[in-house]
Amino acid sequence: MKVSAALIVIMALLMVSIVPTGHVSAVGDVFIRLDGPTALATGSSQMYTLTISGGPAEQGGNFSYSISLSGLNTTGASVSPMTGNSTSGTFSLNITAPDIPQTLKVMINATSSNSAKSVTVEKTFSIRVLRPIVISQGILNSGDVEAKNVLVKFYVDDIFIGSKVVDVPAKSNVTVNYDWIVVNEKPGEHQVKVVMDAQNELVELSEGNNVAYHTIYITGGNTMGTVLWATIGGLLVLLFLLYSMKGKKKKYARKYR
Repeated sequence: MKVSAALIVIMALLMVSIVPTGHVSAVGDVFIRLDGPTALATGSSQMYTLTISGGPAEQGGNFSYSISLSGLNTTGASVSPMTGNSTSGTFSLNITAPDIPQTLKVMINATSSNSAKSVTVEKTFSIRVLRPIVISQGILNSGDVEAKNVLVKFYVDDIFIGSKVVDVPAKSNVTVNYDWIVVNEKPGEHQVKVVMDAQNELVELSEGNNVAYHTIYITGGNTMGTVLWATIGGLLVLLFLLYSMKGKKKKYARKYR
């Protein structure tokens, strides 16, 4: 069964600039680098890597840091851990975006020290927080067996934007939501494709049973804090009939062989 295309008009203002993925700051001979997404969906969390290098710690010393956040309204925003120290200078951070669109400022105070000397530097990095377009896709399992670890892939204009893995109970349906963060997408028509279990590893399905197509329209400008919302509906069908029939045939063959 092929899912008919859904037409959704999105009225939104988009931001058109983008910050480089790797943020680097150097003061003297001490360097601070923050690697991770340059844009986050409101309320979402992502892992970042903080790297501090150079300075006295390179000669048998220690690197340490502390972080604070600021912005228009930082309700819901957090970073964990907010402080740390190590001899390597590499730290893993979990940053959670605030609940409203804005530019989140991540202020890092880093110290490189040994027994003889200590150097402290400060740098502020920016993360753009956007309200995402929510791609919402329904999945139906009409079979008698639960479908586990079903891979659902999302594409915009044939460019892969992400995936989700879900379990679908027997004789039921679930809704999969994917947050698409629109940073510099051009206004106009865009094609969304949702592919379920693209490699057909779980069940045997014809192509029409595991692909859904949608068309969206984006109009925009460059104003901060604009709401970007869309809900794209559709239906992907998980048919276990072939799977179930195959199992029944095997049992029948063993019984009367």
